[in-house]
Amino acid sequence: MKEREIQLLKNLQKKLKEWEIDSLYRDSSKEQIPTDILTGLITEFGNSQEEVLAEFFFMPEVDGQEADGLYFHRVITLSERVTEDMLPSLYEATAILNCFAETGTFAVTKAGNTLIYRNSVAMPPTIPDEEAAKLIEANTMFAINVSEQFIDALFKVADGRMSMEEFRGILPD
Repeated sequence: MKEREIQLLKNLQKKLKEWEIDSLYRDSSKEQIPTDILTGLITEFGNSQEEVLAEFFFMPEVDGQEADGLYFHRVITLSERVTEDMLPSLYEATAILNCFAETGTFAVTKAGNTLIYRNSVAMPPTIPDEEAAKLIEANTMFAINVSEQFIDALFKVADGRMSMEEFRGILPD
């Protein structure tokens, strides 16, 4: 992992602390993970009683080749308690929602038990560190806000407390 990417993640960790989000920096040289990951635990999120796990990282090397820019990713695990009976409603609701989301994607993972929000941003390799840090901070807050904005409605649809028609009604025209 490039020193620049490590420093940008460390800067984000400081910002998360300011936002009162507990975080842990996971070093890929000390753990068997493909890249360094900054993990944040969001304890106040929507009306949910669940804690939400957010992971922030740069695209890892592929076949020993570094990326030709900065590719910053955010994955927010909204729930790991998705049940099989929720899947049809969640699939439909996330498909509709993704048409309106300005950036990022709501998805159910391959195993079918986890709902996530995923968002990425690409930056040119020449972007100054200060600008990159600001862009990372803004995109991180955006990802948190977008996922928090829709989490309650998604679960109301999933467990039958909101109809699909009502769900469509909360989305912009």
